[in-house]
Amino acid sequence: IENEAFLGLERVARAGWLRVIPAFANGVDTGVETVAEHSVKTAFLAGLLDPDSFGWTFLMGLVHDQAELVIGDLTPEQVNNRAHKNDMECRAYEEMLEHSGLERNVIARLRQAFFECMEDKTRSARCVHIADKLDMAMQAMLYERQAGICLEECLVSSENVFRNYMLNDAI
Repeated sequence: IENEAFLGLERVARAGWLRVIPAFANGVDTGVETVAEHSVKTAFLAGLLDPDSFGWTFLMGLVHDQAELVIGDLTPEQVNNRAHKNDMECRAYEEMLEHSGLERNVIARLRQAFFECMEDKTRSARCVHIADKLDMAMQAMLYERQAGICLEECLVSSENVFRNYMLNDAI
């Protein structure tokens, strides 16, 4: 890769955890989950939810948050308009691909995976979004046990996504 366009997610902390966990927010604890850790877990969970398309769904899970290298990990409190955030992510990802130095066929595959996930119209994409929230819920429960705090808002957020997809027969 010419300019390391896709490297560095292991240095991007999950902003939501920094906001809701006091030890992370005030710098006492630096063990906050990174976007790279989250992406790998999401990819694996998504693949398990969509075993017939495991490899493709896994790839979508890996790339679903890569634009955060450019725009950062924005929390819902920082985003007034979801469509605007999606547009920012899409433009950032296109720029990353343009400057990546990767082979054209690899760029085409990564673009297809990212944008299919963003459009959220296929079973595989929906599995990635469910896995994304499933990982958040599992991480919240882990942090609750470790820090002895209540992260109910994270669990409720995940539950709302699960209900939406399940009520609409998304998978």
